[in-house]
Amino acid sequence: AAFLTKRFLHSESEHRATRGELVRHVDWLTKAQEASRLGVWELEPGNEMVRVSDQAAALFGFKKEAGLIRFGDFFERMHEEDRERVNSEFLESLEHDKAFRSEYRVILPDGQIRWISSRGASVEDEAGKTIMTGTIVDVTERRENQARIERAELQFRELFDLNPLPFWVFDVQSLRFLAVNETAIRKYGYSREEFLSMTILQIRSPEDRHAVRESVDDPVEPRESERVWIHYARDGRPMYVRVHSSSIQFDGRAARLVLAEDVSERVAYEEDLAWRATHDESTGLLKLRALITQVDARSQGWH
Repeated sequence: AAFLTKRFLHSESEHRATRGELVRHVDWLTKAQEASRLGVWELEPGNEMVRVSDQAAALFGFKKEAGLIRFGDFFERMHEEDRERVNSEFLESLEHDKAFRSEYRVILPDGQIRWISSRGASVEDEAGKTIMTGTIVDVTERRENQARIERAELQFRELFDLNPLPFWVFDVQSLRFLAVNETAIRKYGYSREEFLSMTILQIRSPEDRHAVRESVDDPVEPRESERVWIHYARDGRPMYVRVHSSSIQFDGRAARLVLAEDVSERVAYEEDLAWRATHDESTGLLKLRALITQVDARSQGWH
């Protein structure tokens, strides 16, 4: 009897230890699910009730101790713009024994909107019964970050593509054009495909190559060039341009965003003023003061 009692007590002690270990693992799993905002669900085909973890219930705004929730209640919490699509995706996965994957919005009782990513698949339980089980994860932060990036890209595209001044982006290493706007295409006469096969040196004078490279390597930000450069259109027509640029990351590359301000009319006007200041408009000859200044300069050069 003493032996049996000892064995019983030992067995009971092992049982308590095993149960305690199980409780600790369940607690760890629960905490891990809460930290990752991950919930687990299980559905028997033909059953209107879904078995869910506390975290899964909480993600939909149900009480954490819900345990079993009516299948239709989940769809009632979904955003009306997503409900029909998700229902079709879920039914298709059930009918064709396919994996279920979907992302959708749920509206919580307080009006908060949350993005959920759901995954599921049909499996057999220990009794050989087919059930569908899966996970749901809160992906609201990722979706919001993605939306912010998309808005920023849209704003950039609108500012870039619709700008009345020529804009382009080029790679600072290869100097190849990476993007050009419609104004640049129209102003310079190259097609988009032609631009994207060229480097920025191909619209510059060969004599400017070294100066261009120095300008690209200049670490000053942003770059507001006071210098007037000469650019050449596809037909060889020269344009006087003031370049404004700033460093950006474009498709993972170090790049430069450039605005090219055409100052040809201003340069022509200033040249005309300078000519009028030194020449007689009726004869085209140098004015006396300008002639004396020119002669003095040449005579000093002879010495």
